[in-house]
Amino acid sequence: MFILRRINSEKLQSNEVIGNSYVITSKLSNEEKFNHLLLSSKPCAPEKVYAFICYDIEVTPLYEDSLYYIMTSDGKTFSNISKKD
Repeated sequence: MFILRRINSEKLQSNEVIGNSYVITSKLSNEEKFNHLLLSSKPCAPEKVYAFICYDIEVTPLYEDSLYYIMTSDGKTFSNISKKD
């Protein structure tokens, strides 16, 4: 089981259970799919979105001003999915 941990620009942390699988779509990896997700999900600050994480039936935008980690159910970091410069 995976958990999405977000640390926003105000250093507030949130954790969301995302299940057993997920897909990350970034503008660099698949611009057409990224643009489709951008239009269909209508994030609150589209200019700051660098990717989307999709799991179950959820689509969550990932914002440039936050840090994101995929954690395992025992609290270990599985992957850092924060924007890389």
